[in-house]
Amino acid sequence: MAYATSDDFTRLGLRAATIAGIDSAVVTQHLEAASQWADTRLRKRYALPLDADTWGDDLRALVCQRAAWTLLRWRGFDPSRPSDEAVRLDAEDADKLLNRVVACTADLNIPDAVNDAPSRPEEFAAISTRPRRGW
Repeated sequence: MAYATSDDFTRLGLRAATIAGIDSAVVTQHLEAASQWADTRLRKRYALPLDADTWGDDLRALVCQRAAWTLLRWRGFDPSRPSDEAVRLDAEDADKLLNRVVACTADLNIPDAVNDAPSRPEEFAAISTRPRRGW
């Protein structure tokens, strides 16, 4: 299941003119792969799979940013082109934000009802200590 559609991709990822020569099936494959990439992080905080339409444009945008980057790498990344570099930086920002979501220092527009997984670091493990030894 992809968190974003081709329409979302042209709205939140790359302009339609940018991907005009690319088969829509290829775009869909990159969106599905980007959604799986997001799931590798989201599963640490949310019960998966998420129900359809329980997520907002924030998650759609992150998936589109990642898909734009993988699509650009597939097409051919040119670091001398500012637009190519901007796509790479957007993908890095998306990765950083998802890592912050997992660390509970940022949130996505996902209802609490779907949050059955541990949401706070203290819920992951118990800490036990011995009496202080004075050192």
